Amino acid sequence: MRMNIFSRLDTDIIHTHILPRLDGTTLTVLSSVCSELRHMICHSNEDLWRNICTSTWPSLLLDPIVHNVISTFPGGYRSFFSDAFPSLHNHKNNNSYRFYPPTTELIHVVDVFVHGKPLFSRVLVEHLNTNNFPYFSRNIFDVKFDYSNLDHIHFLVNEEYNEYLQENLRLSWVVIDPTRKRAAKLFCSSVEPLSVIPWLNHYEVVYAMVMAGESQVRTKMINCVVRVFCFFNEDELHLRRVLSRMEDVDGCLVGVEQGVTILLNAIHYGERKKFETSYFDMID
Repeated sequence: MRMNIFSRLDTDIIHTHILPRLDGTTLTVLSSVCSELRHMICHSNEDLWRNICTSTWPSLLLDPIVHNVISTFPGGYRSFFSDAFPSLHNHKNNNSYRFYPPTTELIHVVDVFVHGKPLFSRVLVEHLNTNNFPYFSRNIFDVKFDYSNLDHIHFLVNEEYNEYLQENLRLSWVVIDPTRKRAAKLFCSSVEPLSVIPWLNHYEVVYAMVMAGESQVRTKMINCVVRVFCFFNEDELHLRRVLSRMEDVDGCLVGVEQGVTILLNAIHYGERKKFETSYFDMID
């Protein structure tokens, strides 16, 4: 009965005044109510999904390359959201580990938030030389900032800096394979850091995710570790550097070729936590 009342609303009212007020999770659930809503939400509203994605990941607004890549996905921004929003549990899907042919590039979409406000938003297109992997740095991602151009945010803090960073600094990291038109979220902005390490002049905020690697005889665990370096200056929090590496259980760095293979397997075969059984049915 309620659905009949809702269906009698003018479609312009639904498109203009109702759907834009909903988040991606609610829209996904709502799309399973009936075929009419499914069509409105999933097949005829690219601007809606673009706005949801750019509000979730502010860095998507920074680089037209990302927009061009996402537009090639089967369902555009809707497909990207379906890929990148659910939590990734790559370490639970070890049996699907495969070795991929070399890819030419990966796109990293990175956002750091404080109190839910973006402190740092960047897109990095990581170009890969498929003929000579060992030539490149062992780091999957490494960004440094000059002291004259620091990302910062004003804040009021009434607690220890360690506690403040532990409770309020959050990281979001999405990796895109533009060749195969898939994406995966490595780090979720709702997850607390693994640790906060105070140094003499700065703080190191550490995030880590266990991923599936491969040895000669069995699947092994690899840690994808992100370190966010920041410092406080009077009433401002400044970001100095963001560094991502892959390490084995002994802390040894993983080479670029193996690291790229691990990321590709995470993107394509990593287990994603579905909040609804119909979540991936959005992509036909």
